[in-house]
Amino acid sequence: MFYTYAHITSDTNKIFYIGKGAGRRMYRKDARNKYWHNVVSKHGYKAVKLANWKTSKEAFDHEKVLINASIVTGK
Repeated sequence: MFYTYAHITSDTNKIFYIGKGAGRRMYRKDARNKYWHNVVSKHGYKAVKLANWKTSKEAFDHEKVLINASIVTGK
């Protein structure tokens, strides 16, 4: 099963990352970029599962919608 998830800063509760994954991907700290590590180092984070999907493509399509919505709203 696949899912979409958000990483949210612990102190301000702002979404700083949207992703898709399977298994424990949303909790992994490896394979993240420098921006992600800088935000986590400064603010901490919590991982929130947003939706479950049967296929990777469904999760990927939802991830794109969420990322595009966050760009438009500035969140």
